[in-house]
Amino acid sequence: MQCCIQGQFKEEVAFSDVMTGQCFSRPFSNLPQKWLLKLGISIIKKLSPAFEEDILGPAPFMLSPLVATAQAFAIHDEGKGEEEVDVRGGEFEDDLSLLHPSFQGLTAPQRKKLFSSPQELGKYSFVPGFMYSFDFYEHLFNPSTFEFDLGFTHIDLAPYLDHQPIQIMATRKSTNQPLWCFELFHEKLVPLEEEEGQMWLDESCSSTHNGKSKHD
Repeated sequence: MQCCIQGQFKEEVAFSDVMTGQCFSRPFSNLPQKWLLKLGISIIKKLSPAFEEDILGPAPFMLSPLVATAQAFAIHDEGKGEEEVDVRGGEFEDDLSLLHPSFQGLTAPQRKKLFSSPQELGKYSFVPGFMYSFDFYEHLFNPSTFEFDLGFTHIDLAPYLDHQPIQIMATRKSTNQPLWCFELFHEKLVPLEEEEGQMWLDESCSSTHNGKSKHD
């Protein structure tokens, strides 16, 4: 699954304030044993210290810094006549030279490692006037089956999510404001015995890392 996002920021926003991942409005169900979950989370946090989560809470979330998660991240200045990054083909390389001269030639793996550090995240910001391009790619998740394909097994997500969709999203931690959110539904999420006239709604995109709605 792949998704490209391109746009500008209307105000300065710190890198550390912009997160991406999954936010849900209802608890998960049928989860594995707690010790197994904690083991998996501890491994993730060692690889990405800025990772935040609450898997077992009433409004579960799993969030990482946007700039440390995107497969590709490029910045360009339209005002200087720079060629715009074409995201329609879904193929472009990292270009952070406008962020700092030392980032010229910085590769995606190097950028992810750098911005997995909370200290480095706090040094930089998104600013108005620049065009930001992000490429997100997840090769293990198959949206047509709503499953993770691990090669040796397939994991169906539907039994764990309580009819909630997954999201392609980014949100601000400080204001609980989603920057964008696309919800991915599947027929597996619809109850087999749905009451006549009942519409299943979800508030995932208005939920945030602390479980509050943007309308609160």
